[in-house]
Parts: sequence; structure tokens; C-alpha cells
Amino acid sequence: MRARRLALLSAGALLAALTATASPSGRATADPALCGWLLGQPSQVTKVMWIVMENHSYGPGSAQVPGAPGAAYIRGTIDAQCGSAANYHALAHPSYPNYVGATSGTTHGWLLDKLTYFAGPSIFSQVDPSWRSYQEFMPVGCDHTFQTGGPSPPQYYVGRHNPAAAYSDLPVGAPSAGDCPAYDEPLGTTTSGAFVTDIANGTLPSFALVTPGLCDDMHLLPTGVTGCPDPVAGGDAWLATWLPLVTAGPDYQSGHLVVDVMWDEGSSGTNGSDCVTASTRDCIVPDYVISPYTPHVVSATRFSHYSLLRTTEHLLGLPYLGAAGDPSTTDMCGDFGLCAPSTPASPIAYVDSAGVAGFAATVSVTEPATVQPGDVLLLFVTAAYGSVLTAPAGWTLVGSIGTSALTSSVWSRVADATDPGASLSVGFGTAHRGTAQVVAYRGANAAPVAGLASTTLKAAPAAVMTPFATVPGDGTWAVSYWSAKSAAATTWTAPAGQLVRSITNGTSPGHFTSMVTDAGGPAAAGSYGGLFATTDQTSSAGVSWTVVLAPGT
Repeated sequence: MRARRLALLSAGALLAALTATASPSGRATADPALCGWLLGQPSQVTKVMWIVMENHSYGPGSAQVPGAPGAAYIRGTIDAQCGSAANYHALAHPSYPNYVGATSGTTHGWLLDKLTYFAGPSIFSQVDPSWRSYQEFMPVGCDHTFQTGGPSPPQYYVGRHNPAAAYSDLPVGAPSAGDCPAYDEPLGTTTSGAFVTDIANGTLPSFALVTPGLCDDMHLLPTGVTGCPDPVAGGDAWLATWLPLVTAGPDYQSGHLVVDVMWDEGSSGTNGSDCVTASTRDCIVPDYVISPYTPHVVSATRFSHYSLLRTTEHLLGLPYLGAAGDPSTTDMCGDFGLCAPSTPASPIAYVDSAGVAGFAATVSVTEPATVQPGDVLLLFVTAAYGSVLTAPAGWTLVGSIGTSALTSSVWSRVADATDPGASLSVGFGTAHRGTAQVVAYRGANAAPVAGLASTTLKAAPAAVMTPFATVPGDGTWAVSYWSAKSAAATTWTAPAGQLVRSITNGTSPGHFTSMVTDAGGPAAAGSYGGLFATTDQTSSAGVSWTVVLAPGT
């Protein structure tokens, strides 16, 4: 164990001491912005920290993150200010393979929660000796115990959440032959110990893995042990305590440190399942990128724990291990401002839009006069349940969906000389409330591909997530649509990074409020979706679409 010389301070006093000092770049570290204050500047990242939380899926639900009531700090600070991944996949169920795979690029075929040792390289051996594993409540360095601790107060260390102690090859050499006993350390507290000392001194290593103890990591305590009534709130409070210390430290303030907060696996799920390729909710977990270069952005690109390893190795100038080097594994660097984006240029461009809301058997929407022959037109229509939706002749139905509260359809058309300024008559069958919106794009292929989903809304503000659709890359755009049925909603709040192209709002109880957005440029290849938009009032039902537009030939 390295010598520690930090005087005892309260967490508040330590934070005050850190924020009272200007960073090496001259920035006053008390700046309230958590992320993005170096946006657009060349990345100077030389250090990467992972903080690993436990057992929650990504989403707006009451048992998901960031939607859970106990996730107030995550939702109000991290999610609101920093980068998040809406389509980030765990590797498998149960827990242990995710820790092993994330740090070595392979699960070694081990799909059990039983401890063992693994031969071969890892991110720890790649950067040795500049690594640390900070393990909360671990009694001694490189502890390979399945679980140890006590209930008063509840402080439990879990060995399966400590992958460094599983790699037996040198130089890590677990349990005792190499560097593991010295560099796989007890975390300590906010007043003393390995972690807080390295934060304060600006001596964090090239790679750091931080694992909170049970409850602090959102994992339940052992059966029969009390003291953690809400694991989400427990983990949220832990992050609210430690992240301000980390980001006030000189490594972060100088622009050298990026922090990634990720969850090992989603809630529920079947042991042995492959989550890299699955799109079930138990396989999609929260992931937050916290850095001075990262703005508030929600990426819909398909990532996984292998993506995080690839990105870490990219930033540290290391070769890719295992699946991190697979061509199908997407680097997170570009989406979160840590390096130049790799998405190609696109000939597609947004042109214009128009929309109408009504309570009738037929509504009319006027196409924008800026439309030119060859433009691709998308027509989004949503109306009350029982409506029979029809579009004018010459429009191709992309898809339809219906629930017990609404029905929704999307049509497409390649504009000709008759379209600019034309009046489109959209039928609802009989008198119903609904909206119709037409959006024009130039340079797109005539055959968009649609993904679709329906979501029931029960809380205000009501969050609706877009479905996932495959993006082939090569300049492809993705268009997102949301519609909600409500007695009082008047508008939508679009996800970060999305440009609002049309919002159409009806009136009176039971009306629909609908929105169309895009990112203003091409989407990265992979799966696109998982974008959350919210209405300003309670909504009783909603629908969302993702439409993919390929460049024209």
C-alpha cells in the first residue's frame, strides 16, 4: 500500500479546498458547469476513470435510471449536463462477465457469478503500473473474496465487482505475484484513503476503476440485512458525494481526465444471455460520459461495454483487446466530443415543414412552397382511436400502428411539380381529433425505412422514447416523431442534440400534440433510437416513430 499523507478533512472542506484553487489551465474550478466547458477544443485526455454501478436498466420508468424517483442527482445534474448513451448494451447476465469482458475484451466464456482467475491481458496490464482499482469497503488489497463485510452499518465488498483481482498473469499477477496487492486498493472515505488523496493531489493514474460497495452501487444488500430501503437513492447519493470531488480535482480541471459512469447489467434478465446483440430492456443500461469536452448530448448510437474499452484504449493510445477491436464495436469518442466525429458527409438536407391540428373527418395541410421536384416528403398523422387514416393519392404508406387510445401512420412521397404549395387532404374517417405534419428533405432516397413503437404515458412530464431502427451509415439521416394525447399539453421538449422541425398542437381535452425532429446531419451507423422527449403536462397515451432516410443515388 502506498503511503498516504492527506490531512483529515470533511467532504465539504475538501471540496472547498479543491475549488478554491485555479486549474493549471487557469480556469476557476468553482465553475458550476459539470461538463462541456472545453467543447470544441482539442482533447487533452490522458486519464480515464470508470465508475461502475449495478443492476438497473436505462429508461424513464420508476425502476429505471434516470427515471427512478431516487435518481435525483443523476437526473438533475449528470443527465442534464453531460453525455448519455441511450442504446448502451451490457455484455451478458449475470454480473461478473460484464466486469471481466469490459476490462479485457472477452468474457473468457465465463457466464457465472462465481469467482475465478483469468490468464491473458487486460486494461490493467496494458497501462501497468499506471492503474488503480479503488474498491469501497475492501478490507485488504487485491481481495478475491466473493463477499465480505457487516451489517452495522451495512458495508459490503463484493469480489465479483473487482475484476483486477481476477487477472493472474503478470504484471497484475493476482492474487499476490504482481502489482495487484499494491494497486487494487481499498477506496477509503471522503476524508482519507487512496481515492481522495489521488484526487486532491492530481495523481490519478492513466486508468482507474472505481467500484462502490453494496447499496452505494445501487445493488441490494444481502438478504435479511436492512439499511438500504432504496438502492437507487443510495447510489445516487454516493455519486452526488464523490463526483463533485472528482471533477473539482486538478486532473479533471486541467482537461486530462474523462469519467464514465456505467451500469454492469440491466434489471432482471436470464443468466447466460447475450446482451451485446439483444435489444431487450434488461440488456440496455445507463452510461454517462463526464468530461470538459462533452456537452449535454444523448447519443442513440449502439454501444456496449466493449465500446467503452475501445474508447479507453483509443484515448490512451493502446492497442484494442479482444472484441474492442471488432469492426462492429463502435468507438464512443466522436459522439461525446472526445475526438473528431467519424460520420460521413451527406447530401441530405432539411427543407421545410408544415402542420395542422383539427377535430374533423378531414384536415388539410399545405405543403411548403420551398419544396422542389425530387424532394422526399414524409407525412406523419396521428388521431384518436377509431380513426381510419387516409392520405391523398400518390403517397406510399410506410407504416401504421394503433392502440386503444390512438392510431398513427407515416406516408412518404417523392415530390413533383404539383407539390409546392399543394393542399393535402388527410382523412380521419369520421370526426376525430388529430394532427398531420409534412416534412421535406432534399437529396434523400425515395424509400425510407421505418421503426415504430407505442408507449403509454402515466406521469407528468410524460417521457416518450423513440424506437430503434437500423442506420446503415454512409450519410444516412434519422427523423424522429412523437405524438401525445392530452387534456392540457401544449408543447414538447426535444432531446439534446435534436433540431425541432415541427410542433403541432391541438386544443380542448383529448387533443394531440406532435413533434418532428432530426439531428441536422447524418447518423452514425448502427442502431438509432432511444431518444426521450417530454410533454409539459400529463398525457394519457403516446406514439413515437423513427424514420431512416438514405442518401439518393
